Parts: sequence; structure tokens; C-alpha cells
Amino acid sequence: MNIWFEEELVAEPVGEGFESSQESPEEHPKASVRIYEPRVKILDASEANSINFTKSDHHYAVVKLGCELDPGNDARQLKAGFTSAKVLVPIWGDGITYTKVFSLFPVELRTGTPQVVKLKLEPAIEVASTVKVGFGSMETDVLVGQVAPAIVGFRGEHEMRPYWNLESSNQAPLYGMRNFWLLLETPKLSNHCFISCVINTSLQAEIGPIHFGPKLKDIVHRPRYQIDFVQ
Repeated sequence: MNIWFEEELVAEPVGEGFESSQESPEEHPKASVRIYEPRVKILDASEANSINFTKSDHHYAVVKLGCELDPGNDARQLKAGFTSAKVLVPIWGDGITYTKVFSLFPVELRTGTPQVVKLKLEPAIEVASTVKVGFGSMETDVLVGQVAPAIVGFRGEHEMRPYWNLESSNQAPLYGMRNFWLLLETPKLSNHCFISCVINTSLQAEIGPIHFGPKLKDIVHRPRYQIDFVQ
């Protein structure tokens, strides 16, 4: 997997502990994120037709996006870890039509009995016989349960600003690699769309909670990845 882009997140004050600290901003724990190049599969007509409620006059694409959350050595030395994160994936159309989220995964993974389930990623797959998602033709393992951070996914505003909220627990520190999937829908008049990625995190340190966000906050000017529906 190739890294699409990497950025160091900026610490922002949250709570009195941060504000009362004698440390300069440069001395606060640092955090960074790495976003891997999206993997895209354009579904052909038979694959799209195998998914309920799809439309014959629309394109469908499955996108896998990998994100790596890195609290950094400074945070580890302070015995600090991420407590939460928000992964936002804005979508833009080609200026003529709109591309929207048809489905996404994970939708909701809560703490519970730990289990590893194998996903055979076909046009329709099952997670623990309860969650179905379209993806393509690949296989992977997903860890579900109390040893994995809780994750809840949302289609977002106008179904064009999907995001996931991640929450850690004592048994499930929040760091490392996380994968997310989108099933996108767009009219066949559309040739392409663009996606980006914005990650915000919160970290619990001895000085108090610290919120991290990107330096470049305006999503219009952030890195964009083009997805071509017609190849």
C-alpha cells in the first residue's frame, strides 16, 4: 500500500489541564496520521444488480481507505493514548452530478465478546451474520468485540460527508491502522468524483485532554483523490 499523504496534527487546548500547563505548544505530545492511497473497484452491471436497491442508470464504486493513527514517541513516554477520533471523508462530484454514499462499513461495531470474523469481500458480505456491505473481491480479517475500539459510521450531510467516530476503552487503545469502506453511487452521466480525508483525534495526557486537528482545516484545499467511474 502506498501512502497518499501524511500530516502532523496540531494540538489544540481542551480543558483546564492543557491551558494551565507551563509547557509551550512545541513541548506538548505530538500526533500524526498517514492516509493510504484508496483502493477502488468499479462494480460492473452484474455486481451492482446483486445489491438490493441499486439503480441501472447509476455507477457504483467500492472504496477502501486505510488510515494510520500515530500518537508519537512523546505521547507514549507520557503514557498517553488516543481516547477518540473522527475520520471524515468528504465527497465532491464532477461539477455536473452528485456522488453520494450508498453504504459504508463499519456502520456500528460496539464493545462485546471479542471475535475475529473473516470477510469475503464480494458484492454482498456478512460480518458475524448481522452486517452486510458491498466491496468487491478480496478477503480480510476484522476484529470485532471488546478488544477493538467502538466504531460508528454515518453517511453525513447530504450523504456526501461520511465519517466514523472511534472510541477507545481500557482494553482497546486507539492507535495504529484502521480500514474503512464506502460504496459510492453516482448517475451514469458522471465520469468521476473526488474524495479527501480529515482526521481529528483526542489524546489523554497527564496534563489533561488534548485535541488534535489538521493544520489545513478547509476541506476545499485539502488533498483530493480522483475516482474514475468510466475506465
